[in-house]
Amino acid sequence: MGLSLALSALGLEKGAEILLPSLTFFSIPAMIAYMGFVPVFIDIEPTTYLLDLDQAERRITPKTRAIIPTHLYGQPVNMDHVLDIADRHGLIVIEDCAQSCGARFKGKRTGSFGDIGYFTFGPTKPFTTLGGGMITCKDPKVAEKIRAAMHDFTPLGRVDVLKAAVKGAAMKMATNRSLFGSFLWPALRVFRVFGKDPIEESFREPVKPITGIPAHYFRRLTSVQSDVGASQLQRIDRLSAIRHRNGKYLAERLLGTHDLIVPTVNEDAEHIFTSFVVQTSDRQYLSRELLRMGVDTATGYMSACSDLEMFRDYRTECPNASLAIANMLHLPVYHTLGIKELEYIVSSVKKALDVT
Repeated sequence: MGLSLALSALGLEKGAEILLPSLTFFSIPAMIAYMGFVPVFIDIEPTTYLLDLDQAERRITPKTRAIIPTHLYGQPVNMDHVLDIADRHGLIVIEDCAQSCGARFKGKRTGSFGDIGYFTFGPTKPFTTLGGGMITCKDPKVAEKIRAAMHDFTPLGRVDVLKAAVKGAAMKMATNRSLFGSFLWPALRVFRVFGKDPIEESFREPVKPITGIPAHYFRRLTSVQSDVGASQLQRIDRLSAIRHRNGKYLAERLLGTHDLIVPTVNEDAEHIFTSFVVQTSDRQYLSRELLRMGVDTATGYMSACSDLEMFRDYRTECPNASLAIANMLHLPVYHTLGIKELEYIVSSVKKALDVT
């Protein structure tokens, strides 16, 4: 909903082209198309998963009006480069900060560079309000338009807030070592035998075009949700620093492992590792072996959108995104992991891939 509000407030003409990475959540380009604009898919850098800015500049046409740098998996895009391109071509910059709340580029937080930035605070995010989100913008007039558009939004119902709270509590409990080992791990192994992953499936949304904005999108945060968010502000930097440490530890110790591509961190970027994503030629095998050793993984919910049938009218070749989405696997990186657990993850991955 944040992107929809932003695009409406910016007043772009129908048919305007918007540059964005192919590797993204499908609803982003779906919303762009639904609102009458043209999503222009750009490939990614192969080991950062971020927008290839050189290719983005080559794809600019007289119809291009905006660029969406997506700070995917917690790593900021090189915003100096983005702003340089935008300044030279007269583009609006819309930052996708859905996974980067707390991350910094050259010491400045994501969402504070572009004309507009949008954040989401769902239960799976390190910073969460159990749903909802936030928009940042530079122009007070644009901000006022967004506030006016939200005037008639209704607060999320108590039942919905309770459901989100229960889901969040269940996720927290699932990462408890004792509970995972005694209950969740055996259950997951049984489900995997039948090709099922109930945890991942519970967070997936059907990949389909947007034909109308659902009624539940027109909701605002309740006071309870706002309190939940405010209570986390004092610890967001501490928790981000722990995730950064965990991600750096995994990347350094897994670098050079056979048949494994580890993520790289751009210079000047303060990566908060919302996810730690590796690539391997047989991710089903690696996932199965790691689960056998007590390490759960996921394939995530992003898509190589330029390959999806629903975007056939906007299709373009984005080989890095296509390869990444076929081979990627998310390893545990959450802030409650200690060095002992991280080392076990490293040794398990190497053992699974027959590396000593």
